[in-house]
Amino acid sequence: MGEDGTDNPPPPEGDTLSPAEIELAAVAIDAWQTDFGDWRKSDCANAAKASVAFLRICLALLSDGSTQMALSALGQARASCERAGQLLETYEGPDAERFRDEIIELDNQLRLAWERIEPELK
Repeated sequence: MGEDGTDNPPPPEGDTLSPAEIELAAVAIDAWQTDFGDWRKSDCANAAKASVAFLRICLALLSDGSTQMALSALGQARASCERAGQLLETYEGPDAERFRDEIIELDNQLRLAWERIEPELK
């Protein structure tokens, strides 16, 4: 931690940056954050898509009477959904709210699938 209480370390003693170097650093940091945000957005979308795919598999297996396999697919769907939620904790881009709504809806669908599986396991 820097002396100013941020994650920015203080510049080395005796080194000063010119205004041009400061501007260049600011542009580089902005570009990195944009790339990081795009990567995080893609990662969130992929985790949500994986959850949907596993949920569909789970429901298909339930329709076929394969309860144990449906339970396994439901576990994978839950893990993907949790991963998407974790990724959203560090993503505040323009689609973050939409992703949060999708995750809430997925979570509700996962609960409904569990309610179908649970009685058959007893």
